[in-house]
Parts: sequence; C-alpha cells; structure tokens
Amino acid sequence: GCVFNCYLDVDIDALMKRTQQRVLVRGVVSKRGAFIFALVLLLLGLSILASFTSLLVVSIVLIGFFVYVVLYTMWLKRSSIHSTLVGSIAGAAPIVAGYCAVSGKFDSGAQILFIILALWQMPHSYALYIGFLDDYTRASISTLPVIKGIYWTKLNIVFYVISFFLAAMLPSIFHYTGYIYLFVMTIMSAIWVILAYRGLHTKNLRKWSRGIFFYSILVIVVFSILIAFDWQNSIFSIS
Repeated sequence: GCVFNCYLDVDIDALMKRTQQRVLVRGVVSKRGAFIFALVLLLLGLSILASFTSLLVVSIVLIGFFVYVVLYTMWLKRSSIHSTLVGSIAGAAPIVAGYCAVSGKFDSGAQILFIILALWQMPHSYALYIGFLDDYTRASISTLPVIKGIYWTKLNIVFYVISFFLAAMLPSIFHYTGYIYLFVMTIMSAIWVILAYRGLHTKNLRKWSRGIFFYSILVIVVFSILIAFDWQNSIFSIS
C-alpha cells in the first residue's frame, strides 16, 4: 500500500520538501519498477495471509488496502478535508487484522482496537499537516489546516486527543486489560491532552506541532507494548 501510495503521489511528492528525497521523485527507482514491486508485495502478502490465517484476516487487509490506495490516495487526499478520517480506517486495519489472526474472530476487542487506532491517527496526522503547512499548501493538498486554518485544526486536535483518551479506557472498562494498562494509559493520555490544549495558545507553532507528533508516536508505542503484555488471553499467555 505504501509503495502504491508513493507511485501515485510522485507528482505532489516532488513539490514538498518532506518528500522530495523519495526514490521515485529522484528517479532512483522507475515508476514501472515501483508498480511491479508494489503488485508483487500485495500478491505475496495476501498469499501468506491466505495460507496461514483466515478469510476474515484477508478481508480486513483487503478493505484496509482499498481504503488506503483507492479511497484515500486516488480520490480524497487531493480533494477533501475528510481524507484523513477515511484514511484512519486503513491505518487501523493492520492491528485489527493481527488481533483477528490470533483470536479467530471480530469481536468487541477488535472493535475497540479499531476505534482507538482510528482516533489516534487524527491528531497525529493533523500535527504533521501543521508542521509542514507550507508543503501541503504548495502541493494543493486539501488538508484541514490548508482549508480551514490553523486554529480550527488545533481545536480538532484537542477534540480527537480527548476522544482517544476516552477510547483508550475501553479495554479496561470491558475487562480486556488490567490495572497496569489502565494506569499507564491514563497518564500518557492525560499528558497528551495537556500538550494539545497548550497548543491553542502557543506562539511557537512548529515546536508545538512537532511535540504533538512525536508524542503521539510514543503513545502508540507504549499502547502497543501494553496490550501485548496486559491484554486478557495475551499472545504471550496462550499455550
């Protein structure tokens, strides 16, 4: 999916400093070669999943791929501020597919993981858009800060971080995780809310947006470690 994305976005990648060094932009890899490579990865990945997991997992991955490549990259990315919301569906697909590969079913646990991951991607992406606003403006990409402005994007970041905080409590509420997860994620999420709120009044926009972006990565890394070890019937406790 990522290779297809780079293949389809080579024109706008050439306009943005953040992406100008990608191999397709520099001509290190040909577009034809990238397309073939992407196709091989897609078919190989699906073959491995079909052989070792289930139709459910393959279906989730295909939906994620379709949303990412077709709906997000080919259609909405250049035309709608809602592209990020749609793209979050694809971003949540891998962890849901992994969960279903182990559990063998799409249950409330899978739904909770989907909600958490989809919500996480919104402030993560919006912070990136603010940090590279000049790039996205130059490439005429319809991101929220380009169309609606910085302050409206900041409000959305606060909203989605608070929403993530609430969603991150669901695994404990529904008894999927224990007290370690609840304690750590409460602290991590609360700090994220404070950082997001401070952005409403900050004058150093670039420093704040970078802080939000990199903290979001820390949040998702810690979250991933916690659910691996503290999830009920964890993959580490399955005999």
